Amino acid sequence: MKSFILVSFILFFASCNNSSVVQNSSNRKEQIEQVREGILFMNEEKLTSEQKELRSKIYQLILDHISIDTITCHFQFIMSKEDFEKTELDICIYDELTKNISDINNYVDSTGTGKEIISSWNQSKKEYLSIKD
Repeated sequence: MKSFILVSFILFFASCNNSSVVQNSSNRKEQIEQVREGILFMNEEKLTSEQKELRSKIYQLILDHISIDTITCHFQFIMSKEDFEKTELDICIYDELTKNISDINNYVDSTGTGKEIISSWNQSKKEYLSIKD
């Protein structure tokens, strides 16, 4: 079972609003529509090969490019917007992910739950990687 933190980073996709984003291709627009339809939470067997690939890219992006500052107990997205644009994913994903990280960091600051959230993140990441292998 995936933990709260990994899921919380994924939940932002459901609220991704592309109305303020100019779409460069129908493929990018289609990505947001698929995410809104819930591909991140669907059973693997119900996904097309394209949906599986998109979901895998999103999960990998989260796992590879989120780090933790252990002093402040803050999450950081360690990919520039310019580098993100090279991924061929909708830029809305970058904007919403960085906003979500900021919201989580504000929550950590206001509640003092940083160590617990870091522990949960590390555990959920470990669980995901063990399932993936």
